[in-house]
Amino acid sequence: MKLQKVSLTAFLLHERADSIQVSFNELTEADFILCLRHIIHAQGRWPNWFPRSLVYTSRWGAEPFRAFSKATSKKHRVALCSLLGVASIKEL
Repeated sequence: MKLQKVSLTAFLLHERADSIQVSFNELTEADFILCLRHIIHAQGRWPNWFPRSLVYTSRWGAEPFRAFSKATSKKHRVALCSLLGVASIKEL
């Protein structure tokens, strides 16, 4: 095939992201949050989720993920904790 891609899965996600209602940055953020949630709740098991879309974050100078950059306010910290499935930031 010789596609010379770091991740064929990430490449396909990136190529198809323009055709959906979610931006690629939003898709990458969701991928990362799901990975963190999986790691947090792995309970000693080896986490098997890898956020494949993250290979593109350094190439295109991606913005910081909104869920984390907005977590300076209490309202957004509560939302982030809910996304990660924890009761408080202290649990992390």
